[in-house]
Amino acid sequence: MAANRNRAEAAETSGAEPYASAPFHSSKDRGERHDLTHQPSIAVLPFVDLANGKLPAGIADGLVEDLIQVLSRVPNFFVISRLSTLAFRDQARQPKEIGEVLGVKYVLSGSIRLGAHRMRVTVELTETGSGAALWLATFEEEFGDFLEIQERLADAIVRRVAPYLHAVELKQIRAKRLTDLGAYELLLRAQENMHNSSREVFDAAEELLDEVIERDPHYAAALAWRAYWHVLRIGQGWSPDPAHDTTQAEYFACRAIECDGTEAMAFAVSGHIASYLRKDFDTAFRHFETALGLNPNAALAWLWSAASRAWMGDGPRAIHEIHKAMALSPYDPLMYAYSGTAGVAYLADGQYERAIEYALRSLRENKTYTSSHKVLVIACQLAGQEEQARRAVYELLKLEPDLTVEQFRKRHPSLSPRTELYCDTLARAGIPAGAKRPSIALVS
Repeated sequence: MAANRNRAEAAETSGAEPYASAPFHSSKDRGERHDLTHQPSIAVLPFVDLANGKLPAGIADGLVEDLIQVLSRVPNFFVISRLSTLAFRDQARQPKEIGEVLGVKYVLSGSIRLGAHRMRVTVELTETGSGAALWLATFEEEFGDFLEIQERLADAIVRRVAPYLHAVELKQIRAKRLTDLGAYELLLRAQENMHNSSREVFDAAEELLDEVIERDPHYAAALAWRAYWHVLRIGQGWSPDPAHDTTQAEYFACRAIECDGTEAMAFAVSGHIASYLRKDFDTAFRHFETALGLNPNAALAWLWSAASRAWMGDGPRAIHEIHKAMALSPYDPLMYAYSGTAGVAYLADGQYERAIEYALRSLRENKTYTSSHKVLVIACQLAGQEEQARRAVYELLKLEPDLTVEQFRKRHPSLSPRTELYCDTLARAGIPAGAKRPSIALVS
């Protein structure tokens, strides 16, 4: 909801017409405004009451409201406001017509029935262009606190539909030639490559991002992800020139902000660059504050703010913020970074068993994420699990054979006295002491 509200406010500021004000204007009449977001769109229609008027007042509308709120947290999807879809209550319209009116690619619709002690909700996902039903599921809840029921149902539905939507989009993109992909589709393909465990696939994301930016030089989200590609490259120990990659990351982040001062990702990645690569935490938190002012549900801003809190030695606050980030984005393909940052937060708080738990979770999600390998080595050694720490060192050095303690000390963004503890722990676990080349960091 916050993301949609911010877009509407931005439209009002610029003199453009917000979506909710004209639900029966076609997308062509609006000048294809939605296409400017570069994102696939979805509308949640009012749910049909099949309980013969026995439903508690407001529960159907409340469920739709909660669904929109949870869907708005899913990365890369534009969710139409509820005000725009209210006009379709009790109207029998074909999906294609709804798609043309609202300018959306997908429609989520549903119905509610009542049993003796249970409520049954049937939900259907439809592609508006073809009218094809892509997904259908039924959910049941026993009677109780209806606000809690709405929240549980909304969460359960989105946990099922969001990964499905993401998979559908990726499948469609993979079936196309690169020359046939639009800007958003290329960005999604690049993001997928960035999260791949293969270095060669990761490197290929750079060319895809450059193609997106060449097609649309003012696409702020693409510029922000281009900046983040350089940050990840440094964090993985894959950069041949970290100083150059730092400069490039800052360049693209600044361009993203210049192109769109309402793009939360642009400010979030700028904050991450300031703290992680420059150890400038005052600037970092100003950027995070701006990002969260634009979108309080900006999970990446919470993620990188949590990492910065941990680097400053504030374990409790880092733990609070990373769990907020994870709650806001439980379907993100970047979840390995969320789990890895949780490991860093618990490490900063001295909760080594929990740090191990999250480091292992991160590595199950992305086995080549070197930041989590480092967390695992340190946490295992400090927890007295020396044999597991040595095994973790072996896996880490396969990914970063030139890693040394001196490199770690130089590149680690922390201002906390715990840095020396971490360095000593890495040495005792078997990481070589001498310097070879600067390429290392704890968390990216």
